[in-house]
Amino acid sequence: AGCIDELDAAIVVGSTTPVQMLKRELRFDERARAWTTMFNLKNVVDTYVVEASTGITGQLLTWLSGLLFSKDGQFKKEHLASLDDEYELFDADEISGRVDGRDVLAFLGPDVLASSSSTIVPGAFVFPTPGTVDEAVLARRQLVAATFENIQFASFKNLEILRALVGHKEGRTFLLGGVTRSA
Repeated sequence: AGCIDELDAAIVVGSTTPVQMLKRELRFDERARAWTTMFNLKNVVDTYVVEASTGITGQLLTWLSGLLFSKDGQFKKEHLASLDDEYELFDADEISGRVDGRDVLAFLGPDVLASSSSTIVPGAFVFPTPGTVDEAVLARRQLVAATFENIQFASFKNLEILRALVGHKEGRTFLLGGVTRSA
């Protein structure tokens, strides 16, 4: 995906959404928030990859799509297209000013420096409840958008942590992986 130079970063949006950065010299995180490994490929020789995990993003999206688009709550591959469609509708609504994306927040597992623990992490959607003085409107696409925002914010914070760890505040960042539908 073009991530071959030192200090290039990649956010691989897929099952666990690792955030990775290339570094020529070995760099360990004394606080054990990230891990480091050697990487040797054709264009990336004697380079270390520093990585922080965002968490169970792929499993989260399959759960959400089954919940929102299936009568029995079970995931089917065609539900991923429905997630895309709902996000496009949300995007169009937000651009036109018909919906405020800040009305719904998701805290569903993707997090800063997520561990691979098997501990159950509580999750929540936060949104205005119906029956208030002002009419609260909640569309399925707002839940989809909030879930993607949860993944995006956790990934970005992991990127900031890696940049601080290697002592570099900016650089090229590549977004790829199954969720991005990249080739």
